[in-house]
Amino acid sequence: MRSSRRATPPFSVERVRARQSFFNKNFLEKQSAQKQHKRMYDSFETPMVLSLIACDTVITDAQSGKKTLVGLFNSVGAARYPHVLPRFFIFASLTNGNGVVEFRIRLKAGNGDTVFDLPGKVPFNTPLDAPEIVFDIQNLAIKSTGSYELQIVHNDIPIASRILTFRQIEPPQNGGRQPQTQH
Repeated sequence: MRSSRRATPPFSVERVRARQSFFNKNFLEKQSAQKQHKRMYDSFETPMVLSLIACDTVITDAQSGKKTLVGLFNSVGAARYPHVLPRFFIFASLTNGNGVVEFRIRLKAGNGDTVFDLPGKVPFNTPLDAPEIVFDIQNLAIKSTGSYELQIVHNDIPIASRILTFRQIEPPQNGGRQPQTQH
């Protein structure tokens, strides 16, 4: 026969209330320690990437701050490799950050070699912000054709990537001029 008195489960309201001061004290001590321990980034959340785009040009309106992306691409053709891409831009938008978030923009070749690895910082007033970042890449040397992975890295973990393909194109047979780079 069962007893009319029920045992108090380990996480009952009564037990939590009895230990509330213990939990509050530990929580406040941890919060204080986290503030004292300066980390390389202010964010404790992983930012989310809303966009990662390669393009020929980014135009920023002086009055509104709005950006216009011109010549979006995911493939580059060149007659010869190694090839130097004179200039292009990387545009990214992130959200879910807190404070100043440090990250890196990386381009990795198919064999795993790092072509470039650039640091960046983006400020967030709240995690709901969606700041935009623009990188101006100049004189990028690509050794060979193939797929290259463009990454945004936070805390040494890629949080977004896209493939940029570099391909061989045939020079024109009729003696006409062809641009050095074709997107």
